Amino acid sequence: MTKYEERQKPARETSEPLEPGPVYQEPTPAQRAFGLWIAGAGVQHKPNMGLLVRNRALSGYAIVLVEQGRGFFFSRPSGRLPVQAGSVLWLFPGVAHSYGPEPVWHERWMLFTGPLAERLGEQGY
Repeated sequence: MTKYEERQKPARETSEPLEPGPVYQEPTPAQRAFGLWIAGAGVQHKPNMGLLVRNRALSGYAIVLVEQGRGFFFSRPSGRLPVQAGSVLWLFPGVAHSYGPEPVWHERWMLFTGPLAERLGEQGY
């Protein structure tokens, strides 16, 4: 299989729709060679039953898209910020953060990592 064919191969082959919840995967050799890969992704619908995330620090980057609802985000660098539908949370590795719905929200999230992501961090992103 060529590198191009490896890149075109879907990470998950199924005719079933993705169910809400996390999907985690190991990078392919082509993704490792490129230096950036998605380590996990998911969809969540959360009512406020306490914090969704409390004082967590990740080992890689994450993006959280709040599709519906509202809530808050907190980290020491940012303080407490309101979050509403259409907000995107850009989470940095090693930075403790908390967030959650007030009273409910729908979110999509993605974890990504790799040497290219580390270079983004070195440049302040």
